[in-house]
Amino acid sequence: MQIIRPMPVSLEVYADTDFQRRVEPSAECPNCGVRDSLEPLGYYSRGITSTGRDVLRILIRRFRCTTCFRAVTVLPSFAHPYRLVGSATVGQFFSGTIAAVNARWVRLLTGMG
Repeated sequence: MQIIRPMPVSLEVYADTDFQRRVEPSAECPNCGVRDSLEPLGYYSRGITSTGRDVLRILIRRFRCTTCFRAVTVLPSFAHPYRLVGSATVGQFFSGTIAAVNARWVRLLTGMG
């Protein structure tokens, strides 16, 4: 299961400072509801588009519940689940204000990429 959570830093700061190491688990498991049951499981790597820096590789924090044994991923809100294009670019696309630097991702956003 993925939990989308706002981060207090930008995508670039998250990537450059290993911010994923500071991501904490939720107070309770979103699957079974047991409090204080999420333990660190590790990370997985994924790409995400960044304005002016092409595609950045970031690490996403994962936890496992000690009660139901299901994995929980904490996905930063600047990333879309299962998508390469970041939230800021998607927002620009749908509002019709896509920045020239992000225009290269339009093919992916229209399904033609």
